[in-house]
Amino acid sequence: MKNKYKKPQTDIQPWTWHRAWGITLPIPRTRDGEKLLAEGNISLKQAVTWIIFASAIYTLLTTSPSLIKNLATISLSSILILIGSSFLAGLLSPIGFVLLTAFIHGVSKLFGSKGVWQNFFIVYIAYNAPIMILFGIAVFIYQVFSLKFALFLGPLLSFYWLLVIGPVTIKVNYRFQWLSAFLINFFAMAIFFFSVVGLYIVFNPSILQR
Repeated sequence: MKNKYKKPQTDIQPWTWHRAWGITLPIPRTRDGEKLLAEGNISLKQAVTWIIFASAIYTLLTTSPSLIKNLATISLSSILILIGSSFLAGLLSPIGFVLLTAFIHGVSKLFGSKGVWQNFFIVYIAYNAPIMILFGIAVFIYQVFSLKFALFLGPLLSFYWLLVIGPVTIKVNYRFQWLSAFLINFFAMAIFFFSVVGLYIVFNPSILQR
């Protein structure tokens, strides 16, 4: 079975990030992801750039409140360190997303899917990058302004990501039903989470003694 998505003509300009995110963010639908693959002309390099940008913004939003709430500690060096660490987190983020999408791809293959990993990575990033930034904004608003609605927005986005975003991206590329896509996504998230926690404990065994 050949991949159903035809590569666009080379003279067609690739979609910009705001055009791609504009169709994936408001109401995530399988047909929008299929349109993105068929017409978006988005390269793997472009998707990597998107996730680097989104991860850097997310890190900046979630780490800057500690500096903002302690104005006495603000200095040129602390600002540069904050920006530098956010940029570094962005540069390292593709590694995690490649591993995660590769794992989901492997599990999907076990169940007979013919989807292509590169297509899945592009769709996964297009759907997840704007949610990541929104989650960072919610954390920033709550930590800086202590607004209660932001406290509820974080968990709401998390459930939305788990129940909607993840399964939709899998459905787009691997053609599973929602329940199968949800279970694959949930299983992959659980394995990935416990793997990261396990590695952290291995390299920081003292945390278990606290």
